[in-house]
Amino acid sequence: MAPEQQKTMKLMSIFMLPLGGIFSIWFPSGLQLYFLASAALQYVQSSAFYNPTLRMWFGLRKLIVDGEVDEGPTPKTGTWQAPRTLDTTATPVEEPKAKSRSSSVFDAAKGGWESAKDKIQEMAAKKERETAAKSAREYDEKRTLEDQERLAARREARLRKRREEE
Repeated sequence: MAPEQQKTMKLMSIFMLPLGGIFSIWFPSGLQLYFLASAALQYVQSSAFYNPTLRMWFGLRKLIVDGEVDEGPTPKTGTWQAPRTLDTTATPVEEPKAKSRSSSVFDAAKGGWESAKDKIQEMAAKKERETAAKSAREYDEKRTLEDQERLAARREARLRKRREEE
């Protein structure tokens, strides 16, 4: 890695750590716990990956550090073999025959006209539903007002009757 890139990465790690902490203050606690657990597991995994003893035990090659020469496969794994490949041949699919240009243009225009008619019908039905809902609301408001007026008239009549009796 180039020295400039190493400096940039080091600065990013220094600046991003507190920024990540500041941004995560407003996150739910479960998410913060998830971040903490995944960071701890990532640290354990990367430290295990760079441990030469564990690398040898799992059969991984030694790491090349500062221009060291790779010694090839570890004693446990033997020689490297390329992965097997399977012969996958697909059967050809017949494409449907294309219609003549004039009929496809006509069909396209006809389809456009049909979709326009459907949209107009949908808009008209929607307008009818809105009008019916509006008239139902107005009727309900009118009935509520009439009921309130009748109730007020009955109360007034009772009050007059009580006053006359006294």
